[in-house]
Amino acid sequence: MWQEIVACSSEVRVAFCLPIRIGGELFPVYWYGIIAAIGIIVGATYAQHHLRMESEDPDIVWDALLFVLPAGLLGARLWYVAQTALAGTVQYSSVLDVFNPRQGGMNIFGGALLGFIALALFTRARKADGWVLADGALMGLLLGQAIGRMGNLVNRELYGPPTELPWGIRIPAQFRLPDYATLPPDTRFHPTMVYEAIWLVLVFGVMYYLFQRYQREIVRGIPAGVYFIAAGIGRFIVEVWRPDQPTIPNPTTGEPLMTAGQFFALLYMLLGTIIVLERTGYIRIPFLDKPPTWKERRQAYDKIEEDRERQQRRMARERERQSRRRERRERREQLASGDTEETQQTS
Repeated sequence: MWQEIVACSSEVRVAFCLPIRIGGELFPVYWYGIIAAIGIIVGATYAQHHLRMESEDPDIVWDALLFVLPAGLLGARLWYVAQTALAGTVQYSSVLDVFNPRQGGMNIFGGALLGFIALALFTRARKADGWVLADGALMGLLLGQAIGRMGNLVNRELYGPPTELPWGIRIPAQFRLPDYATLPPDTRFHPTMVYEAIWLVLVFGVMYYLFQRYQREIVRGIPAGVYFIAAGIGRFIVEVWRPDQPTIPNPTTGEPLMTAGQFFALLYMLLGTIIVLERTGYIRIPFLDKPPTWKERRQAYDKIEEDRERQQRRMARERERQSRRRERRERREQLASGDTEETQQTS
């Protein structure tokens, strides 16, 4: 058994194998799954922090995660299947292959979109503020995505074309695209997954700084819209170095116009722009509540600050009263102790 476990765990993408047989083979635990789980936990933890900053209940994040995570995983897988099936790059022989993420992979576009819809349904059912949850979840997703890209690095997937740049990475022969299979073993390739991870972390850093600095003026929902815009920009640029992606042909010349990922990235940017314009009041969407103005937002936060300061003053006064009562009690005890000593000496 131990020899089988060692042999199973020797595969580059496998972290370890459990002594559980499924279909006659040991059950492997992949590095990508572990790293993705870390990304989910980090993203959810940030979402809690975001809700605390907005004076909302942070525990609702974990309730929402139980509802949103399955929808996000399903959306990511179905988006990948639809994209590859339309491009004819992958053939699926059964329904089980469609829902098996090991048969190809997943796509963050579908995951974020279906997860966003699921979050809207969840907040409607719970009568919670959907925009503040979306802000926290999508800003957390920036960190989660960046961590997840390290899983792609471990898997040596989603890389770019050959490069002579010093930060290029080597790709083992078994993980290379057919066009690169005959290149020398020491050939380096663009680490596009690292490029995207760096972009996502930078976007998160800028957004977090601006939110901390201008929290009173930023209307809820704007960070969610900025996420879609920034994620779309990053993916559109990274797709330039992604030779494995299906392309959309130019209708007149038949030459590749852009990749499918770039097309969906444009839709992402459009969606984010609509959200930002709606939340800033430049356009109105009938089924959405009217967003507060920046002045109303500042007034609401001023009231929260006043209430917090009033509570702190009340607590300070209570501590002071308790301190004075304690001092009086100690003085009475000292006086009582002194009287007892005098009585004993007199007697």
